[in-house]
This record gives sequence, C-alpha cells and structure tokens, in this order.
Amino acid sequence: MKLKNEIFSFKFQLADYLNISIENIFLFWKGRVALYAILKAVGIKEGYEVILPAFTCVVAVNPIIYLGA
Repeated sequence: MKLKNEIFSFKFQLADYLNISIENIFLFWKGRVALYAILKAVGIKEGYEVILPAFTCVVAVNPIIYLGA
C-alpha cells in the first residue's frame, strides 16, 4: 500500500511541476511497455508500416511486432 501512495504522490508532484492535470500522467514500468502504449494511442494497427533506423535496439522493435505492424 505504501508504494501505491508513493506513486500517487509522485504523479501529483509531476503534474504540479508540469502544470498539467494528473489524468494526463501515465507511468510505465518498462520502456517497451511505454512504447507499446504510445503506438497504440496513435492508432498503429496490424498491417501498418513502421519505419525504424537499420541499427536500433530490440526494445524499439518488439512493441511494433506485438501490434502486428
């Protein structure tokens, strides 16, 4: 329960610092999860073409593969 309170406190402080609503703050436990959420939010779907640099890390590629793009 303490961690939940600390997370809420951090979100509240971040929203205050950025001067935005707390509803617009999203926290993720991994970068690839954040990338997946961003790709989904912008509407990337199965069959879409996503272009990446030839030399990139797997963290950038996996969310695209998971979405079927």
